Amino acid sequence: MNKVGVLQEIVRHPIKSLHGESVQRTHVMSYGLYGDRSHVLWDQSRPGKYLTMTQCPDMVKYRARFVMDEALGETSGAIIESSDLDFTDLGTGTGSNLDLNSGLASGSGSGSKDILAAYPPVEITTPTGEVIRWTDAAFQHEMEQLSGRELSLEQYATTEVLFGAIEEEHVLIVTDASLQALHPLWGQEANFHRFRPNLLLALNEPNPFAEETWFGKTLHIGDVQLKVQRYCERCMIITIDPDSAEQDASLLKWIAKERSNHFGVYATVVKTGIIEAGQAVWLSE
Repeated sequence: MNKVGVLQEIVRHPIKSLHGESVQRTHVMSYGLYGDRSHVLWDQSRPGKYLTMTQCPDMVKYRARFVMDEALGETSGAIIESSDLDFTDLGTGTGSNLDLNSGLASGSGSGSKDILAAYPPVEITTPTGEVIRWTDAAFQHEMEQLSGRELSLEQYATTEVLFGAIEEEHVLIVTDASLQALHPLWGQEANFHRFRPNLLLALNEPNPFAEETWFGKTLHIGDVQLKVQRYCERCMIITIDPDSAEQDASLLKWIAKERSNHFGVYATVVKTGIIEAGQAVWLSE
């Protein structure tokens, strides 16, 4: 195996198309990062379609996070009562813990702690600084007012998040070298959150777009294995500033012209486990 860099940042998006959260460590499930795009808003004006930033760019100004880590007992600045946890999507209501591979009970192996069988509460910080929860009627009302659409909310089970919600593959990866290469070429510094990746890698050798040579190969991060599959083909979402929601089409035009509309790579989960920022990233054939 060849060491290609380190895991610089981990990002998950508890609610599809809202601003995500950077975490120090997380479980990699069979579908991708734990809880990534696990909560979605259905657009009732377009049956079978999610509401996303494509229809409502201002969604990105709302920041979503889990108020408790998936490892039991680790909180993110909030006190959690057992009554806060929602087991309605699990069918059993027992609160049994999930195994990383089967989704049923455990906590042994790889130093892992038990992970919650129901998602921790999701907290949303609005552009005005107000904090509301996914389960608050005020959140749905605000999203309907923002988008001008009737919406319904859905939360997937912790063991399975569907494709479509979680984009086209399990994990989206970008590298620091490719981001840095955009600066002189695009003429502006690109905030990596524009590209909504799950993993930002810092490469040992600063070769832009080196990740595009990894197709068919396997990345190893601790016990986790990810098979790199293909390019990420970009859409108008990268035109949206991830902080202000202001739109600038020039980046997408440049990537379409100079990069065949590709930036970042998709990978699928081969082996589940725990990843942590700062871990070494290895590549094997």
